[in-house]
Amino acid sequence: MAKHHKGNKAPIAQNTNTAQSDFASKLQKAKAAIDSMPPLEQSDAATVTLPSGSPRCHPWQPTGRADNHDETTNEFADKTYDRVHVMTLPRHEAGFEVEPKPKASFSYGSLMGRFDAAVTQNADEVSELLAELTTGPLTSILQDRFDLGWGNRLERQAMRFVSVFIAAGGRKEDALDHLLASRVFRRGKVTGRYDATIDDLAAIEQALTTVWKGWKSEPRRSVALLAEDRRRKERGA
Repeated sequence: MAKHHKGNKAPIAQNTNTAQSDFASKLQKAKAAIDSMPPLEQSDAATVTLPSGSPRCHPWQPTGRADNHDETTNEFADKTYDRVHVMTLPRHEAGFEVEPKPKASFSYGSLMGRFDAAVTQNADEVSELLAELTTGPLTSILQDRFDLGWGNRLERQAMRFVSVFIAAGGRKEDALDHLLASRVFRRGKVTGRYDATIDDLAAIEQALTTVWKGWKSEPRRSVALLAEDRRRKERGA
């Protein structure tokens, strides 16, 4: 039987205390660097300049992480999709030329400030857009055929995302189409369901066409998802 030596605990405890002390020291230095950041200098509505020597950070570093969903991934939970921003990268997209742009650096605070300003500036326009969506025929079809509602989280996300999309030069309808395709019509929620019929998908597509009537663009992402699922069902897959 192996003997237990009480003396072996001391080095472990000492190493643990040293590691904790080192971590606390680094944390204190990092906090001091953030607290000493000089104020931003804003010259006009389109440019934010950081003072020389100020620390920089990417907006995604303090806010979360990126997860990849490809053929090696089974599925993410509904709450994951409901809380994240989804980007779909096509496999065989046509090539394009990248227009050179001057380099620019932004602090996290200045970026969030721009987002907040965009929300304030475009709040009325986005609210009107959401009112047209939620009072249209799509709402009743989602409720009656798929037992789905809009929810407060989607409304909050739309107010922020669509507003920033408009401020960046995009169309509000395209931003809404992206949210619907990635949040509502994604696989497992509307498409990819064994209990949804071809008629159900056709009714959703018709309601989308009605809601989008009079707007400047088409809901191409959402329609593409519905059309793909309809073809899958027609094949009996």
